[in-house]
Amino acid sequence: MPRNWEDIPIDEVLNYSEGNTGKMSQYERIMRNKETLALMNVHASVHDLKNTIGTSSGRLEQRVLSLEKTLDKSSQSQSKLQWITIALTIVIALATVAYTWTTWQTVLVQKEANRIQVESQNKTSNKQVKIAR
Repeated sequence: MPRNWEDIPIDEVLNYSEGNTGKMSQYERIMRNKETLALMNVHASVHDLKNTIGTSSGRLEQRVLSLEKTLDKSSQSQSKLQWITIALTIVIALATVAYTWTTWQTVLVQKEANRIQVESQNKTSNKQVKIAR
């Protein structure tokens, strides 16, 4: 048997069938040691996994906070845009009312001008008729 227990093949340990209790106890200790080493490896892997998850969740939390800030800025911009849109709509409505009033006044003035022109033409043609008689 090799002196180093790590050099003993697992098949030899598992298939040992002699009645030597010293060797059986040694194989049992070897198996317990291998089990302990395997569990230590699992423990180390779980610990690494825990650290990785912690790091990932920290990064994810930072990204969520960054996203919340971006959404807040976007919300503020959207609010400003809505107020600007409302203000522009009011300005357009007021400009439309002013244009309509100005157009109406122009129509009234033009109508008055037409009436004065017709009266002027009638007076002029009446004078010409009187002069011609």
